[in-house]
Amino acid sequence: MLLAHCGPSGLGSEAGDPCGRDWKKPACDWGDQDLALAIRQIRRSRPLPLVAFGHMHHALKRGQGDVLLNWENEAVLARKAGEFKGEVKVFSPNVLTEQPVAIVDKVVDKRGTRKVAQAFLTYLYTPTAQKIFVDKGFRPVTPEGKAYARGKFPAVKTYTIEAFGGWPAVTSKFFRDGAIWDQIFRASR
Repeated sequence: MLLAHCGPSGLGSEAGDPCGRDWKKPACDWGDQDLALAIRQIRRSRPLPLVAFGHMHHALKRGQGDVLLNWENEAVLARKAGEFKGEVKVFSPNVLTEQPVAIVDKVVDKRGTRKVAQAFLTYLYTPTAQKIFVDKGFRPVTPEGKAYARGKFPAVKTYTIEAFGGWPAVTSKFFRDGAIWDQIFRASR
């Protein structure tokens, strides 16, 4: 399974954005060349039965779908743009999803960009950056960001993957060949 995630501005509507110009007319999958390349490279070495990305907004926007299951920030952005007017339900309790950020030593050392990369990483946790994240529909992680976000998101009780036994247990139960994920998709086809 490949789970591709979009950047802090959402899936986007410009040609270089992750979904290309998917929200523009004509309604079609304009795609993303980098994601397409990643999928081709993975499929050269092993089967890739599922790519979860966010293209399901096509059908919903055109009134062809019943439910849009997506990241909370995507609903926030679609609403702000006037592209989605339906009900948004944020479930509580919910699994806490945190997007990691890291400096890749080998890459920054090779390119000589460690100072810039470290500055960017540090910036992500500043009040200015946290405010931008909140305004784009992401929940903040710093105390200042949480103070700014007060009242802007529904209250959600979260738990981590450890509540289900950790990633090895979850992978075995849900995502190994023939597990629950496969059973759901087999039944729906």
